[in-house]
Amino acid sequence: MQPIQCVAKIDVYVEHLLADSAHIGKMIVEMEVGVEKQ
Repeated sequence: MQPIQCVAKIDVYVEHLLADSAHIGKMIVEMEVGVEKQ
């Protein structure tokens, strides 16, 4: 395993984490908005 490949995999992993956290944050906001509307 070459260091460059490792870094590339970490970059992809971080991108997935950021996408997931953004998705979770959006879901939480939608839930809060939904609660306010009731």
